Amino acid sequence: MLGRLFHPRTVAVIGASDRRVNWGSRALATMVEAGFPGRLFGVNPTAPPGPRNGFTMVPHLDAVPGEIDAVLISVGREMAVAAVRDCAARGVGGAVLIASGFGELGPAGRRLEAELLAAAGAGGVRLVGPNSFGMCHAAGRVYFGRRLFAPGPVALLTQSGNVTLALAQAAERAGLGLSAYVGVGNQIDVGFGELLEWFAEDCATSTVAMYVEGLPPGQSQAFLAGLAACRRRGKPVIVLKAGRSRHGAATAATHTGALASDDRVWRAALEGFGATRVDSVEALADAALCAVRVRPHAGRVLVVTDGGGDSVLAVDALDREGLKLASLSEPTQAALAPLLPPLAPRHQGLNPLTLDTPGGLQDAPRLLSDVVAAVAGDPGVDAVVVGGNFGSVGAHREDELAAAARLAELAGSGLRLLVQARRPEEEPIQRLRDAGVPVFASMDRLVRALATRRLDVPASGLPRAAPAGRLLPPPEAARLLASAGLACPPMTLVHDPSQVAAVATPACLKVWRVDLLHKSESGGVRLGLMTAEAVAAAAADLWARFPGAPLLVMPMLAPGFEILLGLSWDPTFGPVLAVGRGGIWAEVEDDVAVLPARMATPEAVARCVRGLRCYPMLAGGRGQPPLDLDALHAALLALTTVAERHPGITADLNPVMVYEHGLGVADARILLPSEGEGG
Repeated sequence: MLGRLFHPRTVAVIGASDRRVNWGSRALATMVEAGFPGRLFGVNPTAPPGPRNGFTMVPHLDAVPGEIDAVLISVGREMAVAAVRDCAARGVGGAVLIASGFGELGPAGRRLEAELLAAAGAGGVRLVGPNSFGMCHAAGRVYFGRRLFAPGPVALLTQSGNVTLALAQAAERAGLGLSAYVGVGNQIDVGFGELLEWFAEDCATSTVAMYVEGLPPGQSQAFLAGLAACRRRGKPVIVLKAGRSRHGAATAATHTGALASDDRVWRAALEGFGATRVDSVEALADAALCAVRVRPHAGRVLVVTDGGGDSVLAVDALDREGLKLASLSEPTQAALAPLLPPLAPRHQGLNPLTLDTPGGLQDAPRLLSDVVAAVAGDPGVDAVVVGGNFGSVGAHREDELAAAARLAELAGSGLRLLVQARRPEEEPIQRLRDAGVPVFASMDRLVRALATRRLDVPASGLPRAAPAGRLLPPPEAARLLASAGLACPPMTLVHDPSQVAAVATPACLKVWRVDLLHKSESGGVRLGLMTAEAVAAAAADLWARFPGAPLLVMPMLAPGFEILLGLSWDPTFGPVLAVGRGGIWAEVEDDVAVLPARMATPEAVARCVRGLRCYPMLAGGRGQPPLDLDALHAALLALTTVAERHPGITADLNPVMVYEHGLGVADARILLPSEGEGG
């Protein structure tokens, strides 16, 4: 559906002028300079019609002969709706709307967006924007914005023009080019998800880089489908997600909601589909560079530097990012031994290699390529990292150039080689970069980028606050859970001493009150009641402390490992499952992982549980018998059924006792959404 936009044969720019001062005129001039192979038209009712340098000016779209594939709308918001209607009337395939002042300004702007969408939909026009900063597609030589990048294999999808400018500078320094960029704007029609699916099939794109602030309502499923499409095609997706915190978010009436953080849901969703998350523009460029130039690896690294401090910093960075020093084979160590200067330090296993003594890299730069060649075939080495001052020893420039040529040859033969250079402008380093060797300004950035290509990156996360609503009484909550396949022990509410007399023992009593979230901390729980007298005394004490409150009566469950299970509702991703360490320490330990419910396959649920810090205790660590993980996984999957049947519902099951065989729900708080929420 987006092919006419990215590969147009005829392009029109509404709002072009004869002066190269506005967006539309600059776009026309850029496409002429880029050699756009199709027909170009500027549309301006006040400009004299006729041919210009590489395009034709016309007064309106109806004056463009034949079919129009793509239109850049470069007019103010007061004229935008009319321009989109004109596009619909002419059967335009796709349009990019630059104008701002729409949904980002509030209700009035959102009403204008509805008009835009209706106008576009009436004629089947695919609309990018509004509030877009343009797009380019190098293969189609389409430039609806600045020509910022050299052609390359990375597609950039972003919600910020300034971030794109910053990335352009970082990418240029890294020698990285783009296949396309798209400023998605307010995403009222074409959004991230559809673009991800399109670039998953684009043969000119090998990697997708994204700057994301958020998704409009209803687009999360398309977004996840786009990530899945890229994963199926083996195309890495790197995401800089802004807006990590939501200060002042309302606290929900469940533990799960009180622990909530929608940023962790984003992290779980991205990691669940194999996307890489970064935290800066530089890291986005670095990770994209590695995605293009470095094959996935198992994380075993050899470090070679010309300074002790550089070696220490490299080893620290590897440890921090979860990579490890490679163990060199005996044949490799034997091959290295005669190459190393006599005074060079011999670390255990010859890794790291610090060549800063007489006879080292400062005196003999070719030593670097000789050492790297000696380890290139070692099956225990996944990557070689070079750091220090290589390339800047002017007295030995010819030797440095020869070493750079040999290193480039080794990299071209399949060696994962990455270089940190303090003076990247020097000719030996430029030659490495021209040969496709990733070069970084600091060791820290190099290692962080290398870590994004590791094969065994774990997933984790946690949901955000849920909406307010009606808290179900425990017996109703138990019946709802049982209907989805998650059985609970019998739960009864009692209101007076006559009902207490019929309670079977052993039992426990809990105050049930909508506003009482932490019953144990408030003194609202009595456990281990073995006789009728004990039950009566406990009830009298609780009613004295909490006058008029109903008491929840339950069988006394056997001690088990306490887990929290939760179901929360995220405005972007919909229902989200939570699992973590439960009981009174749930909020203290923060050992909770999440999974959007639409991603909850048996395999994904098991992977989510394995990501918990407490997983070894569940799996039978320290000689203890393993607990019933199958029952735990089934309970989480049952919550997906609850979510499907009751859109907007939230649940907090804490604690859930997990045993060697089966589990027991000791407390369940279920919140039905208020009228109009959910879905």
